[in-house]
Amino acid sequence: MTRTAIWARTVTIEGVEIIDGFITTTQLLAENHKTGHSSRISFSGTDYEADVPESLFSQARLRRGL
Repeated sequence: MTRTAIWARTVTIEGVEIIDGFITTTQLLAENHKTGHSSRISFSGTDYEADVPESLFSQARLRRGL
């Protein structure tokens, strides 16, 4: 029996920039090959210098997804 791998979904990074010294995805395309649907996602205003409260990373918050 021969098996052929057919990918159902792909994500393609279409835009990359160096922001504050970090290689950063700025645009990607997600495609569902079974349904023909796709989503294009753009990221802007990336701020690696932003102050983020430590409390956002508590185990409880990470479990809840907040």
